[in-house]
Amino acid sequence: RARCLAKLGKKQEAIVTAKKSMELSKVAKNDDYIVLNEKLLATLK
Repeated sequence: RARCLAKLGKKQEAIVTAKKSMELSKVAKNDDYIVLNEKLLATLK
């Protein structure tokens, strides 16, 4: 969802969504999604 928001130009919403996704990924111990979210956040800053 965060990637879609970023492509639509909704940068702030994308950042919030990516951070929420990263928190959930850490709880679920899903390293792949953590890396994807980190990369996306780096491009949005």
